[in-house]
Amino acid sequence: MKVLIREAAADDLSAVYQLICEMEDEKLPETEFAYGYEAMSDDQNHVILVAELNGQVVGTLHMRMEYQLHHAARIAEIMELAVLDGFRSQGIGRQLLAAASETARKCLCEQLEVGSHKKRVCAHRFYQRESMKKTHDKFTLRLMNAKCDFY
Repeated sequence: MKVLIREAAADDLSAVYQLICEMEDEKLPETEFAYGYEAMSDDQNHVILVAELNGQVVGTLHMRMEYQLHHAARIAEIMELAVLDGFRSQGIGRQLLAAASETARKCLCEQLEVGSHKKRVCAHRFYQRESMKKTHDKFTLRLMNAKCDFY
């Protein structure tokens, strides 16, 4: 299935929000989400892509690019990749990943990385099918129980 992959626009906010909420299986705070979406849309180190099919946004990918000391290079990291439930396993994720890879290359990134929660076994298989190697474990530390009120 060939979809249109493009940079997300301001009016894609609602669709991207719905995709990320579905991916996380929770309703995220809309005000905070909108704040982050708008800030990242204006930041050249972030890229938000959407996959559009017949005028409907059916997938999204957010990628951050930054220089990392331990690589001594610019690295691209996929922060979120989500495809609507009824549209999975149809090549949309692959097309989003290919577009992100090409963008990262053009931005002179040496490597593309992604972290994926251990519960997302299907996503892990997807990334491995797409030639990504599992090389790291990720550790987290919760710092706050409530969101900061600085938006």
